[in-house]
Amino acid sequence: MVEELPVKNKVLSWLHYIVAVIVVFDAVYILNYSLDLSKDNSSYLIGSMVGKIILIALHITAAKLVKNGRTKDRIFSFFLTLFVLSAFPIGTFMGVIMLNFIFKWQSEKTVVTTNIQSDWLGYISQL
Repeated sequence: MVEELPVKNKVLSWLHYIVAVIVVFDAVYILNYSLDLSKDNSSYLIGSMVGKIILIALHITAAKLVKNGRTKDRIFSFFLTLFVLSAFPIGTFMGVIMLNFIFKWQSEKTVVTTNIQSDWLGYISQL
């Protein structure tokens, strides 16, 4: 038997990476928009950029942690997903999909057997 990560947790991990990329694009948009404005708003820009960097780091961390399948990682992912839900319309759509995969969570003790035919052929070749 080969121990692999559950497919659902892999998808949830990729969804967290996708949300992080969307936040990167949002940060670039905010930076570009603020440079076009003529008034001084550097304090708002610094605050929003720091917030975006923290949010990106949290989603990348969550993407790595959900692959472990531990309960505390599930809670962390759930916490971040609640904030994603508030970003209408794309965030709401992504958040609902992420919640679906969180509620279909598979723990770290799940073992998936793969390629049974090659295992069987390997066993026969040893005879």
